[in-house]
Amino acid sequence: MKRRKILITVGALLCIFAWASAGWAWMTHLEWKRTGAYARNSLPMNQVARDGAVGAACLSAVTIGLSIWTSRRDTSENPKR
Repeated sequence: MKRRKILITVGALLCIFAWASAGWAWMTHLEWKRTGAYARNSLPMNQVARDGAVGAACLSAVTIGLSIWTSRRDTSENPKR
């Protein structure tokens, strides 16, 4: 039970970090688009933001799936009386 809570907490923290990173990349893309900084920078922030959002969504789906799977496994092994 404690191991499951630790895994869910770590997964949730990773999801928060991934979504924050994707949000930062998106805001940077909007700022560079507004200021015209793409002429001075070669990093395509719109592509980085899209890839970050896809990665964050996949990480969130895996974390939710693992938490559901572990909770079902835990209840099947230790049913409530």
